[in-house]
Amino acid sequence: MQTKINYQLMLDRELESIKSSGRVPRLLLHSCCAPCSSYTLEYLSEYFEITVFYYNPNICPAEEFHRRAAEQQRLISLLPVKHPVSLIVADYDPREFYDAVKGLEDIPEGGERCFACYRLRLEKAAALAAEQGYEYFTTTLSISPHKNAQKLNEIASELSGIYKVKALPADLKKRGGYKRSIELSHTYGLYRQDYCGCIFSQREAARRYKIRPLDKTEYPLLDDFLYEAIFIPEGVEVPPRDIILRPELQVYVEDFGTRRGDYALAAEIQGKVVGAVWVRIMEDYGHIDDDTPSFAISLYPEYRGRGIGTALMKAMLMLLRREGYPCASLAVQKANYAVRMYRKVGFETVSENEEEYIMLCRLG
Repeated sequence: MQTKINYQLMLDRELESIKSSGRVPRLLLHSCCAPCSSYTLEYLSEYFEITVFYYNPNICPAEEFHRRAAEQQRLISLLPVKHPVSLIVADYDPREFYDAVKGLEDIPEGGERCFACYRLRLEKAAALAAEQGYEYFTTTLSISPHKNAQKLNEIASELSGIYKVKALPADLKKRGGYKRSIELSHTYGLYRQDYCGCIFSQREAARRYKIRPLDKTEYPLLDDFLYEAIFIPEGVEVPPRDIILRPELQVYVEDFGTRRGDYALAAEIQGKVVGAVWVRIMEDYGHIDDDTPSFAISLYPEYRGRGIGTALMKAMLMLLRREGYPCASLAVQKANYAVRMYRKVGFETVSENEEEYIMLCRLG
C-alpha cells in the first residue's frame, strides 16, 4: 500500500524557507473558482506575489464559465492581501477539455476523467509559469474535499520536471482551509456552484439529491432545521439549542401540519434528510398578511453551498403557485449571505428595518 505524503507539511517547510530568506517569489496560481481561491489567496499572499490563472475549459455552459470568472475578479478586488494579486483569464475553449477526456466520459466522478482534467489545467499553468518566469505554480483544487490532493501533487511534480518551474506542494483543505473558504464565501457573498464545472459532474450533481414532500412522521426534524436556520454573524457566540423554544421561533414549527398553508419539502441524499423548506401563514418576522405564506429554510452545514437550498426554494415556490397563492414572503438579516439566493429565485425587498429585509415573491 502506497504511503500518503503529507503535502501540507511540505508546504509548511517551503513557506518557512521563503520567509527566512526574506524573498517574495512570484506564484502562478491556477484557480477553478472564487470560493476555492478565497482562503488560498488569504493564506499564500502572505508569502508570494500571486497571479491567479483562471483556466477552466471544463466548465459548461459558457455562461457559467464567465460568471465564475467575474466572481473571481470581484473577489480579488475585495480581498485584503499583503502582496499584490493579479488575474489572467484564459480564453474559453471547451474543445480542449473534451479532447483531453475523450474515451473517459463514462468514468465516475473522482476517477481517471478527473485526473485527465487535473493534468490539462495544471500543464497549462506550468507552461505559462515557465514562459513568464514565475518561480512557482500550484492550484486551488486541493482545497476541495472532493478533489484528490495526492494525484494533484503527483501530476504537478511531474510537470515541474518537464517545465523546470517549481510545483508548490499543497493540500489546502487541511487545517480548516475548506471551512475557512466557506466562511470567506459567506463574508463576500460569493457565488458557490453545486458542481465542479463539467457536464459530467453537473449530471452527477443532479442525481445526488432529490426534493420530496416532508412526511408527517418527519415533522419533528423541523426543530433541527429551525435551529440550523438561525443566522449567526461572525464573532457572535452560537446560541444554546433551547433558543428554538422561544415563542417568536415556535410559531414556525408548533403543531406544524394542522393549519391551512402548512407545506414542507425535504432534500434527501441516500435516504438522509439533509435540508428542509417549509411555509405557513403565521405572525412571524416576515408576515405580510393572513393570506401570504412565510418561508423558513435550512440545511445541515456540510450540505450548504451545493445549490440544494436554491432547488428547495424553487420547488416550494412551484408548489405554492400550483396551490393558487399569489405571493410568498420571508424575513432575512441583511448580513445573511442567503439574501442573494432569495433574490435569484424571485424575491424582492418590500420593506426593511435596521437589521432585516422583508422580501416578497409574486407568484402570479
